[in-house]
Amino acid sequence: MAVLPCDVRQGGLRDAILHSAGANAAHGLRRSNADKRRAVLMLLQDEEWGQWNNSEIARRCAVDEGLVRRMRAELPSSDDPKMQATRTV
Repeated sequence: MAVLPCDVRQGGLRDAILHSAGANAAHGLRRSNADKRRAVLMLLQDEEWGQWNNSEIARRCAVDEGLVRRMRAELPSSDDPKMQATRTV
């Protein structure tokens, strides 16, 4: 039985999640548009990664910057009055 080389990386859970955003972009089964959108959304919704510019998120997810720009525009912003929770006492 042949042993296949594998790409072992050092790091923690967040490192693995970040790596997974762009994994298999160049090999394996081709990622669906839903897979790509899921990866971008994962980074956009993260407190730290969501602060990155569109180009960096696109690079990490191995997608076009335009996709990241469109998806960011679709996300509700924290200053959107419709998204602010109303508090009743």
